[in-house]
Amino acid sequence: MYTTKASSKSVYDYYDSRLKATGWTIDSTASMAAGTNVIVAKKDSRTLGIYIVDAGNGTVSVTAGIEL
Repeated sequence: MYTTKASSKSVYDYYDSRLKATGWTIDSTASMAAGTNVIVAKKDSRTLGIYIVDAGNGTVSVTAGIEL
């Protein structure tokens, strides 16, 4: 988990492009109110979930978890 000074869209776009470029398959995505986005990706036997939340003050909170 970390926070960064960025827009939730730019963080989403970064993970979307990097995951695809490194062989992950985007399994599902969701956009919710208040700039919250979720990406679920799979590669081999692993599933990765990334939660991107706009904190509303110019920062974005990113939480990632992987299931082996």
